[in-house]
Amino acid sequence: MRAKFVQKAIMALFLGFLYFQTPTDQDGVTNLKGILFFFCSELTYPTMYGIQTYMPGEFPLLVREYHNGDYPVLAYYAAKVLSYMPIFSVDGIILTSIAYWLIGLAPTLERFLRTVITGVLVETMVASLGVAVCSFSPSYAVAVTITGPLLTVYSMTGGLFTNVAMLPDWIKWVQYLSWFRFGYEAFIVNEWTYERYTNISCTMTSGKVAESCQHSGAEVIKELSFHPLNLYFNWLCMVLYTLAHYSIGYIALTYRVQQHR
Repeated sequence: MRAKFVQKAIMALFLGFLYFQTPTDQDGVTNLKGILFFFCSELTYPTMYGIQTYMPGEFPLLVREYHNGDYPVLAYYAAKVLSYMPIFSVDGIILTSIAYWLIGLAPTLERFLRTVITGVLVETMVASLGVAVCSFSPSYAVAVTITGPLLTVYSMTGGLFTNVAMLPDWIKWVQYLSWFRFGYEAFIVNEWTYERYTNISCTMTSGKVAESCQHSGAEVIKELSFHPLNLYFNWLCMVLYTLAHYSIGYIALTYRVQQHR
């Protein structure tokens, strides 16, 4: 656990100094959009694969102790979920808290706290899906095989690589299952509705004038096809999906344990 927190602190420092006090110009707009999406990515992959490294290996022990009458599946499952919650909350707080001020994001306590909360909700939703996948996967190999393509699809429909309004109809619905979509929109809306982004310079770091210029935070949000009032809606979606993932995981794990005698 200590190593995980140290890793997050080092990554936050690297990210913070790489984008130290990002200027409010067109290059800064591009950088900030990438930074906020990177928050989602960094809170996703280590969390998902960390859970999958340990949880599948405990299944034989769970089956034996359940059928010996030592404890019900619910007790194991609840203990596992509760043990993960502080781990995957604290490291999200570490990442966003350190990187936020070094990068120079909106310097208000309210917006900082909303960024931290968004990060925690993203990581919590990731953890819930990781637990659910492990609960119905018979092995680590199967869990990883399922997760890899799933994370790729979710990240591709998250809003950075592809404009969500331009997604084909047959795949557009996937964005509404993705914490990349919910988290990224929440990060973007929280940052770009800050009042300092009302007159963004059209120059780039090189001094040249950008061919395509976004003059305000509202234009940045619109260009991504996000909605400026969706912050709390995204939070609610992540909470509901987290509960749904944990419920599905419990049902799947209970069924598997009862079938193995």
